[in-house]
Amino acid sequence: MKNYQKDYNRLMRLMKELEHDMPETMSGYHKMKRNHSMDGALTAKSKEMIALGISLASKSEACINTHLHHVLEMGASRSEILEVLSVAVMMGGGPVLIYAALVLEALDQLQEVKQPARLYEHTS
Repeated sequence: MKNYQKDYNRLMRLMKELEHDMPETMSGYHKMKRNHSMDGALTAKSKEMIALGISLASKSEACINTHLHHVLEMGASRSEILEVLSVAVMMGGGPVLIYAALVLEALDQLQEVKQPARLYEHTS
Protein backbone atom coordinates (compact mmCIF):
# COMPACT_ATOMS: atom_id res chain seq x y z
CA MET A 1 0.00 0.00 0.00
CA LYS A 2 1.22 3.45 -0.86
CA ASN A 3 2.41 5.61 2.05
CA TYR A 4 0.79 9.01 1.44
CA GLN A 5 2.43 10.71 4.40
CA LYS A 6 5.87 9.60 3.23
CA ASP A 7 5.10 10.79 -0.32
CA TYR A 8 3.91 14.15 1.03
CA ASN A 9 7.03 14.59 3.16
CA ARG A 10 9.21 13.75 0.14
CA LEU A 11 7.39 16.32 -1.96
CA MET A 12 7.84 18.98 0.74
CA ARG A 13 11.57 18.20 0.85
CA LEU A 14 11.77 18.58 -2.92
CA MET A 15 9.87 21.86 -2.78
CA LYS A 16 12.40 23.15 -0.24
CA GLU A 17 15.16 22.23 -2.70
CA LEU A 18 13.36 24.26 -5.36
CA GLU A 19 13.28 27.22 -2.97
CA HIS A 20 17.06 27.00 -2.82
CA ASP A 21 17.58 26.39 -6.53
CA MET A 22 14.93 28.79 -7.89
CA PRO A 23 14.46 31.45 -5.21
CA GLU A 24 12.85 34.09 -7.44
CA THR A 25 10.32 31.68 -8.93
CA MET A 26 9.45 30.17 -5.57
CA SER A 27 9.16 33.57 -3.92
CA GLY A 28 6.63 34.59 -6.56
CA TYR A 29 4.77 31.33 -6.14
CA HIS A 30 4.62 31.76 -2.35
CA LYS A 31 3.28 35.29 -2.75
CA MET A 32 0.57 34.09 -5.14
CA LYS A 33 -0.31 31.16 -2.89
CA ARG A 34 -0.45 33.37 0.20
CA ASN A 35 -2.83 35.78 -1.55
CA HIS A 36 -5.08 32.92 -2.65
CA SER A 37 -4.99 31.22 0.74
CA MET A 38 -6.76 34.00 2.64
CA ASP A 39 -10.46 34.40 3.27
CA GLY A 40 -12.27 36.57 0.77
CA ALA A 41 -15.65 36.05 -0.84
CA LEU A 42 -14.78 32.37 -0.32
CA THR A 43 -13.18 31.03 2.82
CA ALA A 44 -9.63 29.75 2.60
CA LYS A 45 -11.01 26.28 3.35
CA SER A 46 -13.48 26.52 0.45
CA LYS A 47 -10.69 27.57 -1.89
CA GLU A 48 -8.58 24.63 -0.76
CA MET A 49 -11.52 22.27 -1.30
CA ILE A 50 -11.82 23.64 -4.84
CA ALA A 51 -8.08 23.06 -5.32
CA LEU A 52 -8.56 19.45 -4.24
CA GLY A 53 -11.35 19.02 -6.79
CA ILE A 54 -9.25 20.59 -9.55
CA SER A 55 -6.35 18.32 -8.59
CA LEU A 56 -8.63 15.32 -9.01
CA ALA A 57 -9.91 16.53 -12.37
CA SER A 58 -6.29 17.14 -13.42
CA LYS A 59 -5.35 13.63 -12.27
CA SER A 60 -2.25 14.87 -10.48
CA GLU A 61 -1.43 12.50 -7.61
CA ALA A 62 1.09 14.88 -6.04
CA CYS A 63 -1.39 17.78 -6.12
CA ILE A 64 -4.17 15.55 -4.78
CA ASN A 65 -1.99 14.46 -1.87
CA THR A 66 -0.89 18.03 -1.15
CA HIS A 67 -4.38 19.52 -1.23
CA LEU A 68 -5.80 16.63 0.77
CA HIS A 69 -3.26 17.45 3.47
CA HIS A 70 -4.30 21.10 3.34
CA VAL A 71 -8.03 20.46 3.67
CA LEU A 72 -7.38 18.12 6.59
CA GLU A 73 -5.22 20.80 8.25
CA MET A 74 -8.13 23.21 7.78
CA GLY A 75 -10.51 20.84 9.52
CA ALA A 76 -12.39 19.40 6.54
CA SER A 77 -14.60 16.49 7.48
CA ARG A 78 -14.78 13.20 5.63
CA SER A 79 -18.27 14.13 4.39
CA GLU A 80 -17.00 17.45 2.98
CA ILE A 81 -14.17 15.66 1.19
CA LEU A 82 -16.61 13.07 -0.17
CA GLU A 83 -18.71 15.89 -1.66
CA VAL A 84 -15.64 17.30 -3.38
CA LEU A 85 -14.88 13.83 -4.75
CA SER A 86 -18.45 13.51 -5.99
CA VAL A 87 -18.35 16.81 -7.87
CA ALA A 88 -14.95 15.98 -9.36
CA VAL A 89 -16.25 12.60 -10.57
CA MET A 90 -19.32 14.29 -12.05
CA MET A 91 -17.03 16.62 -14.02
CA GLY A 92 -14.32 14.10 -14.92
CA GLY A 93 -16.11 10.75 -15.18
CA GLY A 94 -14.55 7.34 -14.81
CA PRO A 95 -10.88 8.36 -14.91
CA VAL A 96 -11.42 10.73 -11.97
CA LEU A 97 -13.35 8.01 -10.11
CA ILE A 98 -10.12 5.99 -9.93
CA TYR A 99 -8.32 8.93 -8.31
CA ALA A 100 -11.25 9.47 -5.95
CA ALA A 101 -10.78 5.91 -4.72
CA LEU A 102 -7.13 6.68 -4.05
CA VAL A 103 -8.17 9.77 -2.08
CA LEU A 104 -10.23 7.57 0.21
CA GLU A 105 -7.21 5.33 0.78
CA ALA A 106 -5.06 8.39 1.52
CA LEU A 107 -7.74 9.89 3.75
CA ASP A 108 -7.87 6.76 5.88
CA GLN A 109 -4.09 6.81 6.25
CA LEU A 110 -3.76 10.52 6.91
CA GLN A 111 -6.53 10.73 9.46
CA GLU A 112 -4.38 8.43 11.59
CA VAL A 113 -1.61 11.04 11.51
CA LYS A 114 -2.26 13.64 14.20
CA GLN A 115 -0.35 16.59 12.76
CA PRO A 116 0.69 16.31 9.11
CA ALA A 117 3.61 18.45 7.99
CA ARG A 118 2.58 21.88 6.72
CA LEU A 119 3.10 22.88 3.14
CA TYR A 120 5.40 25.82 2.51
CA GLU A 121 6.38 27.08 5.91
CA HIS A 122 8.07 29.88 3.99
CA THR A 123 7.49 33.19 5.82
CA SER A 124 8.96 35.92 3.63
